[in-house]
Amino acid sequence: ERKTLVAERDNCGPLKVVTVVTLTKQITTLTEDIEELKSKKGRTLSKLGCADDKEALAAEKQLPELERTRERLKAQQEKLPTQANAAAGDYMRAENAVPAERWNQVIEHRKLLFMDHWQSLLEKLKEIYGQRFNREIYDDARRYVSDHLPERKRIEKEQRRQAQVELRKQTKRDVSHTIHRKDNCL
Repeated sequence: ERKTLVAERDNCGPLKVVTVVTLTKQITTLTEDIEELKSKKGRTLSKLGCADDKEALAAEKQLPELERTRERLKAQQEKLPTQANAAAGDYMRAENAVPAERWNQVIEHRKLLFMDHWQSLLEKLKEIYGQRFNREIYDDARRYVSDHLPERKRIEKEQRRQAQVELRKQTKRDVSHTIHRKDNCL
């Protein structure tokens, strides 16, 4: 439309001053609108993380797939609480089946598995996300999972129990050592 107005203005004779002024105003208004639209386009491309129109079109083509993925994730998220409750029940049953004398071995084995799992997950996430991988988010997720594992409380309880047993043994040794020294002194 701007090009048409510019051509029309250029074709006007020198005697049609009013028409030239009107067309010039319209051209100026259209030019300002074009600049504003270009600015909005630039901001929109920036928000989308796109450098140009080609990237924006590629992103637009991905929208249906992203929408399907969002719906799938939403459905999975709705199932997670039920699955978590079932898994927690299975976990508690398995945990209660472990004899007390083997609990330390189980804890050590779980720690090793836990570390291997997190290391494997870290490598997979780095491979999938490349430069977009954020170690802080990974560490936050790891802390969250660690804090919410049911076995964490059991491990802490077992560690406190072991510390108490060790303290009692040390106290008995100290008492017997003191008695032994008194007997030797007499």
